[in-house]
Amino acid sequence: MSDDITNSQYNFVHHCFRRLIMMYGSKMLRSLLLTSSLLILWILTSSVVEARKTSGNFVLNGVNSEVTIASFALSGYARGQMELSLSSGSVFYENERSLKLHLFTDTEWPKFKKATTCDKKVQYARNSHPINFVWLKDKNPKGEWQADVKIGMDNTQESRTHYWYVVITDCSLEYQYRDGTIPKIDFVVNLLNDVSGAYKKKPGRDPSVLLAKREELTHLSADQAGSVAIHYVTLFLSGLLGIFMTFVIIGRLRQTKSAHLALLLVMAAAFLDSSSSFCEIVHLKWYQSNGYGWYFMDALSSHFEAMCDSLISLVFLAIAAGWTMPSDVVQISSMGATQTWMQSLVAGLRNPAQAMSTLDNKAGILGVTIIVTHLILAQWGRIYNDDFDSYHDFEHLPGRILMFIRIFLGLIMVAAAIQTKSSCTASSLNNFYTALSIVGTVWFQGLPLITWICSWAVPAYLRHPSIENYGAICQSASIILLAWLVTSHSTSFHKASRVKEQNKDGGDAFTDSLSSTSQRNATTFLSFGKSKIRLD
Repeated sequence: MSDDITNSQYNFVHHCFRRLIMMYGSKMLRSLLLTSSLLILWILTSSVVEARKTSGNFVLNGVNSEVTIASFALSGYARGQMELSLSSGSVFYENERSLKLHLFTDTEWPKFKKATTCDKKVQYARNSHPINFVWLKDKNPKGEWQADVKIGMDNTQESRTHYWYVVITDCSLEYQYRDGTIPKIDFVVNLLNDVSGAYKKKPGRDPSVLLAKREELTHLSADQAGSVAIHYVTLFLSGLLGIFMTFVIIGRLRQTKSAHLALLLVMAAAFLDSSSSFCEIVHLKWYQSNGYGWYFMDALSSHFEAMCDSLISLVFLAIAAGWTMPSDVVQISSMGATQTWMQSLVAGLRNPAQAMSTLDNKAGILGVTIIVTHLILAQWGRIYNDDFDSYHDFEHLPGRILMFIRIFLGLIMVAAAIQTKSSCTASSLNNFYTALSIVGTVWFQGLPLITWICSWAVPAYLRHPSIENYGAICQSASIILLAWLVTSHSTSFHKASRVKEQNKDGGDAFTDSLSSTSQRNATTFLSFGKSKIRLD
């Protein structure tokens, strides 16, 4: 028996790479390989711009006489710090007396946005500072004009977190035409948050103690202060779940030399979620120390999470359409050309691997589109880091598109579950598909609903943690639920589904006894030596 197991494992590894290479000939994997290659190239060639933009350039003119270069969440009872370095190269900025640096908080920011002229906008500034250029030769042999500004951000009298906005203006441009003579200005802004709590007021506390306690400055914005802890939880929770699924799959391969694709997809989703948290932790640790973070790790985190989302979406859609169910449990319509668009889509989703490998049906096109779109939107959203009215990853155009896609896919899942329920011969599954519709709706529609509520009902400094916390909880809960669904032996779904262990003869314990020989032979497999991955 042990020799058979060893041979099976050897054959599985030996034939795995050969089989995968053969699979790359399919349209689906060629499309995914091309998309992944382009995304990696995009990541590597993108400019280094992090969670809040810390470097860049701008040109002021008569139309745009002010520019927002950074925003930052400063903790309550804290004194932050802003360091700004400007360079105009070899061109001197004429009328630099009108060039000013202004700091606004989220209290004044709405008034700043509503003001119609530059002069009216700057009246609401919390702090203002002149910008004076000096001629330096230490960084450039030919010399350059450079200005350095260092200002404190005082939030010591406020108990709550405040967003601070860094704005540079030249209001004289609105009534003096100097377009074409204004040089391009490169900037680097360094923002620091105090997390020591040194200025927190306590009853009976000697004010002199405040001066004795040193400030603990970090580059991490206050609205991201809890991100590391959240990602640690997700890292270990999803990682352990992925390891559990791995052992389940290995056990199935040892006992029956067969495992269902649904198990592999749930395992992959768990590891992707864990990997996303690991990459983000690395990025945030670097960000705390240098203010820039590690762009590549941050990008990988976004793409791992996008892949996790797309896999969960596909599993929900496929199971709702009747995937893993034998044809004697969920009857497949044979209307052919008379099928509606929805019926044709559901029929294809009942075997998503086969549909996506050929791309000759609606389900295959939808599956590949879901994966590719998630990856593209994840990278596209990264260029919106300079939108200082965006407080989380879904408050910009790519994020809104992603939310509409989730709403659309949620509606498809409910429609698929209703159609599958109506064609199901086992009455014990009716409650399952009803519950699946409810759970799937929470996952698909929950995040768009929360982002919409946060956009108007939640203060700016709480939007990022609110969205992040909900997203992490919802993602982990969905992966745990799917893992339980494909491994538990107590549910009506598992008793009727093909994801359970097979008999020694390769058939299903319950359903294959009701199926004809032709139906049993119609099962699709992906073979790796003696081991097989069930796709139906």
